[in-house]
Amino acid sequence: MTPVHLSRADWGAPPVVYDNDGVTPRPALAKPSKWLTVHYTGNGVPLITADRAAVIAAQQGLERFAVGAGKSNEYNYCLYSAAGVGYVVDYAGTYQAAHSGGENAKAVGVLFWVGVDQAVPDPMVAAYRWLRDTILYPGGMCAPGSTSQLPHKDMPDAATPCPGPVLWRWDDLLEPYSTTTPAPPEGDAMILVRNGNDPTGDKDTAWNAYKCGPGGKWWMATNDALDLAVAELGQPIDVTDTWMRAHGPVIGPNPGNDVWGSWGTDTATVAALARIDTG
Repeated sequence: MTPVHLSRADWGAPPVVYDNDGVTPRPALAKPSKWLTVHYTGNGVPLITADRAAVIAAQQGLERFAVGAGKSNEYNYCLYSAAGVGYVVDYAGTYQAAHSGGENAKAVGVLFWVGVDQAVPDPMVAAYRWLRDTILYPGGMCAPGSTSQLPHKDMPDAATPCPGPVLWRWDDLLEPYSTTTPAPPEGDAMILVRNGNDPTGDKDTAWNAYKCGPGGKWWMATNDALDLAVAELGQPIDVTDTWMRAHGPVIGPNPGNDVWGSWGTDTATVAALARIDTG
């Protein structure tokens, strides 16, 4: 699904991007910018955003917090995931923000609305790619080959762990935006794993079935897929969050509480993995 783009007007911000005094307009960013810088909230509380109204409320709350900290219009863009949809929200937009000390004039700052140890869901990955490939590159704010995509911690004057768990999806973020999702292969191995990130704590809801093939792994969204996997493979394999992060993400549709996906470890799945890993 194409990400939703919210302008400053959509979340109630004035069209003019002001400095911390609320009077002085911010200067425009250098064009093209030297860096496309990625951030996260650093908040230890899991961040769950339900819908468009919640996205708007979260953005308004973020600006209130930033104003109180003397960093109004702190980022250029903010990314959210709500009900399986990615949101791109204009913050300072094409004007200088306040996200990377000493480098704001030449850096586009993108905030991922995720907290400590909260992995980036697929809709947010798509939102980043969409922002870069349909707004920043065509608009000249960034340029392939001359604008470096960097996590905040790798900026020249930075001393921070930011963007935290966003780094788990770094290779995915660098992929181009695509409107197509590959179809799962026919006849390849079916695997069944424990989600490991079930927010309800109900392990009966934490089992997911996948198909794996040369192109990756696909989540099977129906209970029939679960029943079929149990019939073919027996009871599911328990895996840890760390292991899931190392082997995700899933290709194609993905349940909102399973942001990584996983491989199993039984003999049949290991054989399927060998086919995939070796191409």
